This record gives sequence, C-alpha cells and structure tokens, in this order.
Amino acid sequence: MSDRYCKIGTLRLTATLFVMTGALWASPAVGFVSQTFRTKIPDSVNVNNQWEGPLFNLQIQSWNGEGWGFDIVQGTTEFAAAVTSPSQSGWHDHPTALTIAQVVQGTVWIQEKPDYGCLRAYPTGSIFFERAGTAHNVWNLDATTPAVTRVIHFVPRTESATRRDQPDPVSGSNAVAMMPPLCPPVAAGSSAPDGAITAASTGLYRFFLDPQPAVVRRTFYTGRP
Repeated sequence: MSDRYCKIGTLRLTATLFVMTGALWASPAVGFVSQTFRTKIPDSVNVNNQWEGPLFNLQIQSWNGEGWGFDIVQGTTEFAAAVTSPSQSGWHDHPTALTIAQVVQGTVWIQEKPDYGCLRAYPTGSIFFERAGTAHNVWNLDATTPAVTRVIHFVPRTESATRRDQPDPVSGSNAVAMMPPLCPPVAAGSSAPDGAITAASTGLYRFFLDPQPAVVRRTFYTGRP
C-alpha cells in the first residue's frame, strides 16, 4: 500500500459538551448528553483486503484542506437512568456517510423504521450502524443504570453538525415523544444468510461477532438474548 494511503498526521481534537434540547420543530431530548471530538481525515484512504480472511473494503476521498473531504467525529452519548421517566435522544438522523455505534454500558431501546410503533433492545456489546436519512429515537428504560454508547461518525466536511433533530416521523409532532410498547421478541440467533444485508433499505445494519474469533455471523438482533 502506498504512503499516500497510509498518511498519519498529528491531529488536534476539540471537545464539546452539550445537552440536546431539540429545535422548536423537533421532538426534544430528555436526560441525554453527548460529548464529541472532531478532526479531519487528512488524506484519501484505500484499504482492500479480499485475499486473506473476511472481506474488508474501505475507500474514502479526503484531504487536509477546507470545503471538501471527510471528517471523523468520535463521541460518547449517555442516557440517564429512568428514575422517574425514560430518557431519550429525541427523534433525529445523522447527515453522515456512515455512523457506527457500540453500546458499552446498560441497554438502549431503539425506535426506528420499519418498527416506528415499538422499541427493540440493544444490550451492552451491541453494535449498530446508521446513515443519513434514517430517523430514529433512542431510549433508556432502566431505572438504575445509565446507558452509554461510543459513536464514530464519518461526516462530510461541509456538514457542521452530526445530528439533525426531527419531528415524530409518523405523527409529525414536535412534543416530547411518548414511549411505545416493546417489539415482540424474535428467536435468539436468527440471522440473515452470509452476505445478505436485508436491512439495507433502512440504512441500519446489525453485526455481531461469534464468541469464537474465527467465526463471524451477520446477525439482525431484535431483542434480548
């Protein structure tokens, strides 16, 4: 691989701490805090591993100038324990090429297409993927444990934010969202055939690693184990 695809620079990270309250036309967040760090991807990236191990391809066009390319935004989001009522992110999407999130503490419940009318649980260790145009609302229903996720956004440099607040996609309401019921459970271990991304229309992909490192299962997790 050429040096121009492996360039590593000294990057300055700037942290911001804020509470998402939502725009007037969007459903507001409750008990939700996010801390983010943003920096440029200073050069193009071209990684192609198709001969040894699982397939892995990553191509990014970027440079160290202004107005074009991609930035990486790393973040930590925390949902307060639901002592008196559930905490929630409020309805939003991300203007990103790809967002990768990992649940590192507690459980989050996600309200998203095609199941806007119910919540699916993602416990500690779950990974989920998001991208532009997919509205969702993330909840914590646990009365004792705050839920924490680590997030990485690949965001176009022309986008100043990584979150766009939205009204309820079904009702259009901008009021605090009411908690829907939990989605019906599915059989543990149900998965799509290897390589079949049947959730592609939603832009939200679920991948889980088998306890044996040599085995990878592409699994659509939709409930507790």
